[in-house]
Amino acid sequence: VGRYGPGVMAAVMERIIEVAEAKLRSVLRELPDGTWRYTGYLDYNDRGQTTFYTCKLAMTKEDDSLTFDFSGSSEQAPAVINCTPVTLMSSMMIQMLNYFGFVIPLCPGAVTRVVKLVAEPGTFVNSSWPAGASKGTTAASYTVRHAVATCVSKVFAASPSHRRQLLTVAQGQMSLSELVGTDQRGEPFGGVFMDACLTGGFGARSF
Repeated sequence: VGRYGPGVMAAVMERIIEVAEAKLRSVLRELPDGTWRYTGYLDYNDRGQTTFYTCKLAMTKEDDSLTFDFSGSSEQAPAVINCTPVTLMSSMMIQMLNYFGFVIPLCPGAVTRVVKLVAEPGTFVNSSWPAGASKGTTAASYTVRHAVATCVSKVFAASPSHRRQLLTVAQGQMSLSELVGTDQRGEPFGGVFMDACLTGGFGARSF
C-alpha cells in the first residue's frame, strides 16, 4: 500500500476475485445441471437423553451457479451444538475451496459470487438467538461440511470429464477431551485438550 497506493491494491484484489470467479464458473458450466440431495444426522446427549438432529441438503447446479438449500433441517438445539449463520457460510466455503481448489485459488470472494445459501433461521444449521453455539464449530459444522462435500462429489461423479476430482468426506467430527476438576488452589477449572483433534485427513479419491 505504501509503494503503490490503496487504489492499486484494491484493484488487484478485485481482479483476483474476478479471475477466480471466472474460473469457477467455467468449471461449473462443464458439469451437468441437476439437483443432488443428502441427509445427515447429528446425535446429541444431554442429561441422559439422546436427540437426533437432521441436516437436509438439496444442491442445485444450474449453468454456472450453485444453490445449497438446507430447508427441512431440524429446529435448533437448546444446547451448544448449533451452527450460526457465519459457521454455516464458512463450512460451505471450506468445502468449496477444497473441492474446487484444482482450478481456483483460495479466494472466498469468488465463491460468494457463485453460490447461494438457503437455510431457515432457527434451525440447527442456521441458528437464531438465543441458541447455544459455542460447540457448533465442532459439531453441526461437520454435519454441514459432509452434506456439501457429498453433494459436490455427486455432481463430479455425474461428469465423465471431472469424475476424478471427487473425494469422500473427511473426518466425521472433532475429538476433544474436556478436563474439568479442581486446581491446586481448590478452585474449579475447565479446559479442552485439543492435541487429538488437530490430526486428520481427507477421504479417498475416486482412483
